[in-house]
Amino acid sequence: MSKHYPDRVAVSVIIPVHNTEKYLKSCLDSVQQQTLHEFECLCVDDGSSDGSWDILKTYESSDGRFRVLKNAGETAGGARNTGIDEARGEYIICLDSDDFFEPDLLRALYERAKAGDLDLAVCCADSYLDEEKRFDVAAGVVRADLWRRMGGRAFCPHADMPETMFQLVSASPWNKLWKASFVRERGLRYQSLRNSNDTLFSYMGLMQARRVALVDKVLVHWRVRRHSLSRGYDQHPDCFIDSLSALASGVAQHLSAQTAWPSLMELCADVTTWRINALPLSRQPEVRVAVSGRLEPVLHMLPYIAKSSKENGWDRKCSRTILQFKQYAAMLAPQRTYVVPLDMRWRGSWKMLRRLRRVLPFFSNAIVVIVRTLPEREEALLSWERLLPEHLFIHRYDAARYARGMRRLPDYLAAGVYGWRCGRPSRLASPESLTPAYIEELSPLSRCCMQVMTHRLVRFLWR
Repeated sequence: MSKHYPDRVAVSVIIPVHNTEKYLKSCLDSVQQQTLHEFECLCVDDGSSDGSWDILKTYESSDGRFRVLKNAGETAGGARNTGIDEARGEYIICLDSDDFFEPDLLRALYERAKAGDLDLAVCCADSYLDEEKRFDVAAGVVRADLWRRMGGRAFCPHADMPETMFQLVSASPWNKLWKASFVRERGLRYQSLRNSNDTLFSYMGLMQARRVALVDKVLVHWRVRRHSLSRGYDQHPDCFIDSLSALASGVAQHLSAQTAWPSLMELCADVTTWRINALPLSRQPEVRVAVSGRLEPVLHMLPYIAKSSKENGWDRKCSRTILQFKQYAAMLAPQRTYVVPLDMRWRGSWKMLRRLRRVLPFFSNAIVVIVRTLPEREEALLSWERLLPEHLFIHRYDAARYARGMRRLPDYLAAGVYGWRCGRPSRLASPESLTPAYIEELSPLSRCCMQVMTHRLVRFLWR
């Protein structure tokens, strides 16, 4: 039976559609079956070339709450902006056309937003692994532990927890219900990027929201299509740089938001390391160069990281945040590696390792420790390797690892080799001296050390 357009629109649901014919019916059915009936669904076709348009027109003709709009292939961000301009609802939510939703998604978020006079209501989500046909945890979408600090009440992120504000929730649009008047008052818009177009909208909105709250239920099922994600990032690997640069500029314009700058730094380090590591090894160098030239001049993260490492005593602790900062710094730093030959049976070796982390420059790509003997503390060494991404322990007794390193000798790319003598770093070789003839003169152990200094080999040997 056809449902007429509601007299009062509580929620405007905006769905950009681009060639998702395979999943579109499942998505629209889950919207049509919502227990909150006072909604409109604005489906914005963004240049689809499959059967998506015909499916959209079928829903529009059978249910008056569905409206189909046309966009000229301006990306999902541009399609969402088109929907926002046409929205008539009191609240707005942007869903994706390949996901599906619990029947009480709109009702739960709307009632929570109305009861608390919220600018933003957030819900939890899980992931649906499309290839494996099973549900899984959606890591990082919502940091429920941070939300629970507020005891379930509505709060202002900027005022109540600026130090972790940008860690509260990911930028994904499909678990956020926004007050429409707040979106228009703040001039929030999605960027027209091939990916990462939701970062600026979500985090600028979160920073300026006066009241937000969490509905602690899984109401969204995020369909994860592994090949689609990797292909999108590989084709447009630097979109995240534009989104983070715009966010940093936006935060800088709000003088009252400077207390949230450490949280922004953590977000940028997390996104940068994740996106670069997700790329094939052949594409990573060009993106690192782009980060150095376009993002780092805006953020000035390396000076911030270096200062924080000294002031906060990072050599004595290793948290998830610190590891992210270390990985970010290592990606942008010159390829420079320190080789430390130690006998781990000697108690002073452990003291030297602790001192080494304080004395050596923070931006080292790797600290290779040559273990000359097998100690009884093998478990402690393995623990160090897991916790410290810049450390790599090479055991002389490990013939298989030694042989793998020797086979990778042509891949040596390190810009500097350093040794450790009497507690002070001393240069063993310069980039100019690392010629094939020089390498041939080195001992087999030295040649093995030189190979594992490259970032590529460190990743290979850690597998």
